[in-house]
Amino acid sequence: MKLILFLILFATLLASQAFASEIDCGTIEPIEANRINYRSLIEPNLILAMTDERVLKVWNDNQRFDLTYCISDEFKDLKERIVEATDFATQEWMRYANVRFIYKNDEDGNCNHKNTNVLFRIQIKKNRRTKYRGRAFFPGEVQEKRRVYLKKKHIEDHPRDMERLMLHELGHVLGFRHEHIHEDNPEVCDEKIPDFEPLTDYDQFSIMHYMQCGGKNRTGRLSNFDKEGAEKAYP
Repeated sequence: MKLILFLILFATLLASQAFASEIDCGTIEPIEANRINYRSLIEPNLILAMTDERVLKVWNDNQRFDLTYCISDEFKDLKERIVEATDFATQEWMRYANVRFIYKNDEDGNCNHKNTNVLFRIQIKKNRRTKYRGRAFFPGEVQEKRRVYLKKKHIEDHPRDMERLMLHELGHVLGFRHEHIHEDNPEVCDEKIPDFEPLTDYDQFSIMHYMQCGGKNRTGRLSNFDKEGAEKAYP
């Protein structure tokens, strides 16, 4: 009996650690936030992610102008909504970050982890119990992990939230972490985080800031610091 209880507790611990590692670049229902790390900047601003070797996670000068993606046909009647929201979000980030997103719609019918014709894919998550509305990845991930997942139920229930959600998730794709992890955030949000590099001053209005963690972005648009950080990360 004691052995069984031990195994259950051990499995629960492993599951909790796995979940914590998976939600560091998405939008979950309870709490989370993202930022950006960049090479070597004197002044702090919008937050970037870093590797264990303290190298900032941003796309290199060749890849950043070829950020190709597909949008899965599995979205079905919800797909047009995602296509429009993604187009809006990519155009917004490209106004300030010197990058180029390219939608390859001819790959939509084969938008899965085996498709090497695109850098990343946008897919639907049909599990209604999943704890996140959207989930993305950071620069440097291997092919099978380069995807943006969107929760089907959230798309159905909150159609007007898609532009905000895609701005947030594509911010992760560019390397930005949750803004609420900033040390100047007075709110307490328990989020395990690795090293990161602030690019701007703390910004409660950042699109990368969770509302439940003290965020104040009610417009669903990039803040001034978001724009400034994007310019610094990708000049």
